[in-house]
Amino acid sequence: MAAELERMIANRVEPNIIKTKIDAFEKAHSVMIAELKTTISRQPEDSHQSENMLDTSKATEIMHQLKELLKNDDSEASYLFAENEALFRCTFEEKQFASLNHAINQFEYERALQLIYKVVE
Repeated sequence: MAAELERMIANRVEPNIIKTKIDAFEKAHSVMIAELKTTISRQPEDSHQSENMLDTSKATEIMHQLKELLKNDDSEASYLFAENEALFRCTFEEKQFASLNHAINQFEYERALQLIYKVVE
């Protein structure tokens, strides 16, 4: 969605069309933020406690999905990352997670992909 907005602005699409897209973007992010707050409030103090309960096949599948979304510069990568934050916290060391989180939040998907390859592969 963010990439589409960037293209629309670069192509000088009508401002009212861009505003409609921005409103949808804002709504999607407000929903995501509300879900994140709910998820965080339910998480144990130490998110690493769940490390032993990870389903490795599911973790592999989610990591693959994230890499594909990042390769395609798809803003859905941000949602997938947020929905599976606990998994990624368990997969990466704290500093690596912080770097990856920052890159994804800044829509620096190529950088995020490089960080993943550096750690996972």
